[in-house]
Amino acid sequence: MNPGSPFFRNVFEVFFCNLLVGLAIVGQPHILSKALYLADGRQVRRYLGVAIGAGLVFMAVLWVGIAARLTLPELPRIDLVVPAWLAVTFGPGLSVVVAIGLVCAGLSTLEGIFLALASILSVDVHPLLPGAKPEKALRFGRFGLVGVALVCLFLARWQLAHPTGGSVAIFAQYGIYLLFTASSVPLVAGMFLPRARRGAVILSAAVAVAVYVVAGTLKLGTLSNNPAVLATWGLLASWAVLGASLLFQGRREG
Repeated sequence: MNPGSPFFRNVFEVFFCNLLVGLAIVGQPHILSKALYLADGRQVRRYLGVAIGAGLVFMAVLWVGIAARLTLPELPRIDLVVPAWLAVTFGPGLSVVVAIGLVCAGLSTLEGIFLALASILSVDVHPLLPGAKPEKALRFGRFGLVGVALVCLFLARWQLAHPTGGSVAIFAQYGIYLLFTASSVPLVAGMFLPRARRGAVILSAAVAVAVYVVAGTLKLGTLSNNPAVLATWGLLASWAVLGASLLFQGRREG
């Protein structure tokens, strides 16, 4: 923790917010869809073992910051700390290997997001259109991905002209964390809460988006510049709404 940091100032930001956001990320379609590739129990056990091992290795990355602070005479910009530490400690060879690994991880995540987004557009959005025909659903999903690509291109150019959050990573997190915040309740309710009514789930998602956007736009509080904090407020508000709805529903049915 560093009180002078713009994003890691206290226990709430470092531990609680990231834990809650991590739970929301695990339930996202581009992660859950990986389980659909598994055919039997043996593959499931192997998948879980690899996932747990990779998670433990990933958590060890937190020690890189300490190593960089002890090794580097002067710390570079925050998004250059890890590359600088790798170059100084292990040389250019390992730096290339790590860079390739990062690119592969990014492409894997991007592939999962594209798959989930295309499925949502084709299966969930297309049938809502007037005169929708099943044979055109795949084409609709493809055109939707093209539209998303154009929006991303516009946002990338806008970010270059109007830097937001100090780095491209923070700028991207505002949108990604909003997606996680809005979709958390619908995904969890759809999988584990069959009693939850559609109206309550939609209201919970709308509340999550409203809290996130309003708090971030109006700069409510000193921590509102951190997308993880905005996501935490949105998640807590949305789950409070759904919890109140389920409680009220249970009393009426009882």
